[in-house]
Amino acid sequence: MKLQSAAIVLCGILSLAAVFGCKKNPESTSTAEAAAAPTPAPVASIDDARRCAVGIWTYSEARSDIAMNWKKWDIKDDGTCQEYSAPPVADNWGRPEKCLWKIKTDKYTDTGTRYYAFWTVKAKDANDFGEFFITDCETMNFMGDGFGPIKKGDAFPFSK
Repeated sequence: MKLQSAAIVLCGILSLAAVFGCKKNPESTSTAEAAAAPTPAPVASIDDARRCAVGIWTYSEARSDIAMNWKKWDIKDDGTCQEYSAPPVADNWGRPEKCLWKIKTDKYTDTGTRYYAFWTVKAKDANDFGEFFITDCETMNFMGDGFGPIKKGDAFPFSK
């Protein structure tokens, strides 16, 4: 808790949100397109977040500005998961890595609004982890700006 508080203070002083993981509310800068689309009910509790997290999630957005692999997670209700990672030029998802997951909650530093995050740790390396904001039972977002949504469902984005 003290480390998190120190990181928030450093973020305010140094404006290094991406480095220290300060979380600004992505909804505070909504677009007209986002406002026009119907939205599923938001996650409102840790139990909601746990229930919504279970299933298969896929990220396969095209990104020309960075080298980013496509990702897929198979989330089990026992706290385990399998993470797939493949470049867009691959033919398939390949073999998964085992991971563990849990739900975390905190508040955005700019609005004080509570959020829920899906947090993974790869089984082979406890320092290799990911954190994703759970928007609703159909959408998660990477921590940080500029990435497309992670959608619930088993997608196969590879061309033949």
